[in-house]
Amino acid sequence: MQRLRMVRNGKNGGLHLTQIAYYKRTGEYHPSTLTSERSGIRRAAKKFVFKEKKLFYVGKDRKQMRLVIVTEEEKKKVLAKCHENETGVHHGISRTLTLVESSFYWTSVTNDVKEWVHACQQCQLTRNTNIVAPTLHTIELEDPWILTTIDLMGPFHATRRSNMYAIIVTDLFTKWAVIMPLHDVSAPEVAKSLVNMFFLYGPPRKMMLDQEKEFIQQVNRDVFGLFGIKQVVTSYSPTDDQSERTSRIIKTFLHKFCIDHPSDWDDHLSAIAYAFNSITMESTTTTPFFQMFHRTPYVPEAATVVPSTKGERTCRFLEILDAVKQADKIAEETIASGCQVVGSMPVEHQEKNKILKRKRKHLNPFLLKVGHEVLRQRKNWWKDGRFQSEWVGPCIIDYITGNGCAILRDATGVRLKRPIKMSHLKPYVRGSIEQGKEHMMGVMSMQDSFFSPSTQESETKWKKVIKVVLDG
Repeated sequence: MQRLRMVRNGKNGGLHLTQIAYYKRTGEYHPSTLTSERSGIRRAAKKFVFKEKKLFYVGKDRKQMRLVIVTEEEKKKVLAKCHENETGVHHGISRTLTLVESSFYWTSVTNDVKEWVHACQQCQLTRNTNIVAPTLHTIELEDPWILTTIDLMGPFHATRRSNMYAIIVTDLFTKWAVIMPLHDVSAPEVAKSLVNMFFLYGPPRKMMLDQEKEFIQQVNRDVFGLFGIKQVVTSYSPTDDQSERTSRIIKTFLHKFCIDHPSDWDDHLSAIAYAFNSITMESTTTTPFFQMFHRTPYVPEAATVVPSTKGERTCRFLEILDAVKQADKIAEETIASGCQVVGSMPVEHQEKNKILKRKRKHLNPFLLKVGHEVLRQRKNWWKDGRFQSEWVGPCIIDYITGNGCAILRDATGVRLKRPIKMSHLKPYVRGSIEQGKEHMMGVMSMQDSFFSPSTQESETKWKKVIKVVLDG
């Protein structure tokens, strides 16, 4: 029963079919057959017949006549033949599976057909993609510093201290933000900055980071080595718009500030964070500083600062604070203007436009990350002609900008000139069948020489066999 269950699940099916073929031809058991498997081989052999030195599956009713396929090379040729017809049209999963199962048999046929169709290069370039926004979760918190998000930004212009990146930690309950410079975005560097923050404010209970699983695991290992806390960093889960609003405003402001101050932007990250923590949030009607420490922060007024004379610098923090307030005001006006436009419309059109207003500009429906292989949508592809592919690639995501675009590299390693919106990308799938299944090759070497075509058999002869079987 264990062997039969393995066959039904497609596990070690090639060896099982080889044992059946040996039993049907010689009436004896294959040397690899265990004593406990012999009864299963006898029962399974009733569904097969040996004809013209080939094994066929006939089923319980003995009305089918499907050629048994064992080797990976044979599977590839059958899948290629059944997936694409003589006119060059590529079938979908259902049609391809029907064609394969009408004439051929192996234990993992369903999974292999799915992998083959999903990994087909031409199908990926022409297949339409239904873009669905990821589910946004409203996270309910009752205390500060329970759950935070981590955002990595850069690369920016290298400063005098050789800093090129920035890390932003935002508390989802209070909207309190901490901004720190980084030399690079390696796991040890990120872990070191997080631990330095722990020494100031204590460690949060959980921190969400939108990076690869391996990178997050390495950060956790480094944090444990420096601070002795386990699994504080977890994978990112999309939150609602209100929770991400503060982070978006900070990242937009920081991106512009770093461009305007290329040599010393890292000197002012603490001032930028303090300015954002000192302005009143619309959702709480208080400042993040008050929410965090239950006291009002001291913020100097312009009147208390000695006016600058000619040639002297003004207070840099007040300049930053005014710029932060202006950025927050612009964001508030943008939201308010959108609401006013909807409110002035007829009632029957408001519901439709509410949906449009909530639509995210730079949608990342597949949660793509740095290092992923992707296909990019051809610019103005509908103007190139009806038979042009909508998607081109594959490319590799080199890094993701602060405004939600991806910088790509092509197959030769050359970086593309213009950034691509994340909504214009989709994952590129490499099939395991195309790459080969090395773990099955050792099992296949045990099969009888008469059953497997020899390595010297020509590809033309095999194509003739497939054609004869398909033609019935």
